[in-house]
Amino acid sequence: MEIKERQLEIIKAAGEILTESGLGALTTKNLAAKMGFSEAALYRHYASKEDILLTMLKYLCTDMDSRLTQSVSGLKNPMEKLKQFPIINLTTLKRTLIS
Repeated sequence: MEIKERQLEIIKAAGEILTESGLGALTTKNLAAKMGFSEAALYRHYASKEDILLTMLKYLCTDMDSRLTQSVSGLKNPMEKLKQFPIINLTTLKRTLIS
């Protein structure tokens, strides 16, 4: 999945709004204000708010899958691999959406 640098900045800002204030606060107006540019500028990168959310979810899934695969690649025991799953998911969500 290819995401341009500005698109990544937008989905991270959207993630911050979601974690701080919830879905109701994620408006293009609030997102543009957080980014420091106009609502019209958002539409140069995404067709809609829904497109931003879908891209965010795809990015999170790809990132989590990559991190999980990497974290368990050296483990042989299936139970140890399963134990890593929630740890990696929570760590990735925290790092991606909050940082």
